[in-house]
Amino acid sequence: MLNAALLEGIVQLASEGIISIDAEERIHLFNRGAEEIFGWSAAEVVGKPLEMLIPARYRPQHHAEHLPRFAAAHETARRMGERREVFGLRKSGEEFPAEVSISRVDVDGRRMYNAVVRDVTERRRYETALQRSNAELEQFAYVASHDLQEPLRMVASYTQLLARRYQGRLDPQADTYIRFAVEGAQRMQALIHDLLALSRVGTQGRALAPVDTGDVMAGVLRWLGPALEESGGEVAVGALPTVTADAGQLQQLFQNLVANALKFRRPDAAPRVEVTAAREGAAWRFTVRDNGIGFEPEFADQIFVVFQRLHTRAEYPGTGVGLAICKKIVERHGGTIRAESAPGAGAAFHFTIPDPSA
Repeated sequence: MLNAALLEGIVQLASEGIISIDAEERIHLFNRGAEEIFGWSAAEVVGKPLEMLIPARYRPQHHAEHLPRFAAAHETARRMGERREVFGLRKSGEEFPAEVSISRVDVDGRRMYNAVVRDVTERRRYETALQRSNAELEQFAYVASHDLQEPLRMVASYTQLLARRYQGRLDPQADTYIRFAVEGAQRMQALIHDLLALSRVGTQGRALAPVDTGDVMAGVLRWLGPALEESGGEVAVGALPTVTADAGQLQQLFQNLVANALKFRRPDAAPRVEVTAAREGAAWRFTVRDNGIGFEPEFADQIFVVFQRLHTRAEYPGTGVGLAICKKIVERHGGTIRAESAPGAGAAFHFTIPDPSA
């Protein structure tokens, strides 16, 4: 069993701030990590009220809700800062964002609370910069793609006109050149269309609302009806829940995943796709599983990167943007997406959608 001196040494060496208070919210322990984070020395704060470490605007809520609610709860430990902002107050008067884990313990009949505080100022600053950069990049992609459409439409129209009017009237090499120009213009149009769809995920998404994913899948199957008929494919859909989501983006997500399953099918077998859902903690986990050609496991992350392709366009047409759109849609909803596969063994795509009611 650890002795008191050893425990004291561990507490003092911890880089996180460790603070102990009593039921009256008087500070009893303030380690070196807390001194570095808050700027106060232990001698200056021990015996003082905890509120000196909390910004004034948050003190009423802390006294009225946070600590009393935790004191009355059945749980003995809780992590704060994941679903809402938590702020601390330095000696200098500066507020800073923090993550706090708090535990409750009775020592010699006395109720004590222990808090582990982590200063996340740099991480939040990085996240803010990243969000701003992503927003600027999305806007650039949208404007660039939108402005390219009109001149490209003109190029495509005239090259197609050349192909119709002069096919067979020039030498074979000229016919080849015209065909290459038409195909190149069509590929560029498809690429711009997909880039616009990618940029719109973040800039033109609708507000999240309750969505019956069973209804969404029914719409997807109607849209993919011709492809299913042509391939002899079958899609089995399990019981699907109602989630809080952007219905249009959710349809695009399912549509891309099922369409991929039909496209990357084995030549010796009709495509079979299963769409299922299961509860996973505070979220729903959806799975789209197929019996297609599969891929090497080391490419499981690469396939979600924009323009990354595992096959040539001659083998399987596409722009390499579809799965990047899927990833962005899932992340906009606060979930994650991953893939599992092996060559010749099909692929399974798992994504989560948080459930606010959980």
